[in-house]
Amino acid sequence: MRRKVVCAPTRRVFLLVVAMLTALVVVPDVQMARADAAGIGGDYVPLAAPFRVVDTTKGTGGVTGPRGPGSTTVFSVLGSGGIPATGVTAVLADIAPVFPTASTWLQVWEDGTPRSSSSTVNIPASGAALSNSAVVPVSPAGKIDVYNNSGNVHVTIDVHGYFTSVPGGTGRGGFVPATHTKILDTYLGIGTPKAAIPANGSLTVQITGGVIPAGANAAFLDVLVFSATKPGWLGVLPSNSSVLDYPVGATATGAAVKLDGAGRAVFRNNGAAPIHLQLVAQGYFTADSATGAGLRKASGRLAGGLSVAANSTVDVAVGGRFGLPTRSIAGAAINLTTLSQSKPGYLKAWPLGEPEPDASLANYSPGVPRADQAIVKTGTEGKIRIKNVGAASVTLYVDLQAWFADPLPSLQIEQNSRVSVFQPAKESGAQFAPVEYAYVNNLGQLMHGHQTQIDQFDRIQWTTVSGNEAFTGQPSLAQSADGKLQLTAQNTDSGIWSLTSQKAPNGDPVDWAPWTRLGGSMSSAPVAGKLPDGSLARFAVDSDGRLWQLTSEPSWTSLGDADLAGTPTVVTIRDGLQLFALNTTGTLLTAIYRDGALSGWTSLGGTGLTGSPAVIVTPGFRARVVVRSADGTLVTKLQEVSGTFPTAWESVGDFVAVGSPAVVISPVTGKTEMFARGADNEIYLTDETTQGAGTWTPWSLLRGNTNPPTTNPDPSATDPSVFNFTNVNGNGFAVIFRNRNNVLRWYAIYTNGAAKSTAHSVALPK
Repeated sequence: MRRKVVCAPTRRVFLLVVAMLTALVVVPDVQMARADAAGIGGDYVPLAAPFRVVDTTKGTGGVTGPRGPGSTTVFSVLGSGGIPATGVTAVLADIAPVFPTASTWLQVWEDGTPRSSSSTVNIPASGAALSNSAVVPVSPAGKIDVYNNSGNVHVTIDVHGYFTSVPGGTGRGGFVPATHTKILDTYLGIGTPKAAIPANGSLTVQITGGVIPAGANAAFLDVLVFSATKPGWLGVLPSNSSVLDYPVGATATGAAVKLDGAGRAVFRNNGAAPIHLQLVAQGYFTADSATGAGLRKASGRLAGGLSVAANSTVDVAVGGRFGLPTRSIAGAAINLTTLSQSKPGYLKAWPLGEPEPDASLANYSPGVPRADQAIVKTGTEGKIRIKNVGAASVTLYVDLQAWFADPLPSLQIEQNSRVSVFQPAKESGAQFAPVEYAYVNNLGQLMHGHQTQIDQFDRIQWTTVSGNEAFTGQPSLAQSADGKLQLTAQNTDSGIWSLTSQKAPNGDPVDWAPWTRLGGSMSSAPVAGKLPDGSLARFAVDSDGRLWQLTSEPSWTSLGDADLAGTPTVVTIRDGLQLFALNTTGTLLTAIYRDGALSGWTSLGGTGLTGSPAVIVTPGFRARVVVRSADGTLVTKLQEVSGTFPTAWESVGDFVAVGSPAVVISPVTGKTEMFARGADNEIYLTDETTQGAGTWTPWSLLRGNTNPPTTNPDPSATDPSVFNFTNVNGNGFAVIFRNRNNVLRWYAIYTNGAAKSTAHSVALPK
């Protein structure tokens, strides 16, 4: 029903639309996030006798004969030797090329997934004996792929243990990191008398009692064989399964070694000459599925082709990469590959921010490519520090194989969070663009609304896009440079998730691609800013007050710690983005983001400021910021033409606001309009007395302006949101909020001053 209405004296004409959003919904099953082995799976089960699952010299694994250059071979690795046929996510294995005819490298990865550019083991020359360990994810069918780059080569793979896909069971548990510590050195007499292990001799080593506690099920060790004058291989008794194939000189690999009841392991030198052995403890696996960190799948190149000078360090970001959280990473299973070294040396790796350990990894020789597996806990900003301890530079590659997850705190569902809304750019040939809505309701469901016409509220298409997942806070809703919608929200597991439409929005329902888990473990909801070239940059703040930016899905980059609190506000300026955020003392800070880098933060002053700042950009790219002060009144600053901000804050009347304000430049009057929620939960507004005046009319109640004017209060449950739009009536702007009954209230003003009010019942979200 439509009817003509009369403006309240001295106020503008508004359109009131009531859109019912309430529905009978199913409450999602929200469980406490448990990122350890007991909660999600990822327990490690060491085999009592490591088992050879692949040997192309004998046809073990279903394939016989050498692998040719550029070949990829699929092997089945489950269902024998004590390895279950199902319920396995990954195996920890020793991979050895045998009888290579040329210098080459092998890569091992999960069947059915794309092959990356990383290598697993490098073979320096024809006939060389060398192996390396790796955590290798397996496909649901129990298969892995092996790629050989050059020449012909046989392949053997020995599985030392596997990781489960479900929690529980005996004799299995999670990973616990330890400070990298040398526990054995036969040359220096550490942990044993000074003596080489003779050809075909063995050595019993007490593993527990130091950084590896009694009761550990298996220890993860860096195993270094050095002073070898003839090639051979190192085995672990009683099965004498291979841990490391070694050439002349020194070589190392990471290995998980099962311990006996007394915490010991027995190593055998299966070679024709004596060797020295060094063991560095990196962590251990428990025997209790309720303890330790569980394995999670993720892989990719963390660093490639880094030139690391002699005795210098490089910091490599792990947290936030490839969907990982930015914290609570008990260990990253990585492969360290060194190339182009002219002198011998070794690497060290440790959590950034912690003391440098006195233990080596990845020993390398001149001119010989070497790869070594390690498990390293992450430190500050989710990074690890790697040091080249040598007399010459090396070229370093760091590849992620998997990671171990410590528990992350789950987040409470924010009640009555704000609605995100905007009208994207219209498609070519379309008269108008649709309006897009997104919000998280009080059950944690993420709702998306698609409105094909600005005044057709009975045709809003509502979709619950969250499935059984629970989200919290205000989602980010934006349009990328290719016209697609991007919806980004914070899961209650503290990770950031993203949806992207498969095409630009039009009159059809939005067709979302599957969810992408972006990781991040943030404390604030994500926000998006559109760069001048049309591309999007997304930001979030972690619990340390550090700002992170999503550079490319799914990897986050730290932009530094500024003790930020809450969600920042982002606006587009001439050559980049400007961010506004409060710090932990309630002072407002601002910084410029351009060309992938963030400037230093500038303080705009204030103490005890609260909420999220509201910002508009006026002509000349001058920002006006509005924020709630300590006493609840609103204060504002307008950027000077020079780019600086005034020292003093200007008061916007004595109105006491609850929550965060919204601000817009009216396309009708050109005046700045402000909206905020009062102590009675009604929405109030003010505007400039004249265009550009910077002085404000008295605050008044936002009403529907029916005829006669409504007198029944309509308390808002959320802070207001405001956006500009275009429709048949011209340009306008709208203010929206949800009331206590989850009803969407919608107020708008048009350029032509249309005096219409409509109330519709819209389709309920299913």
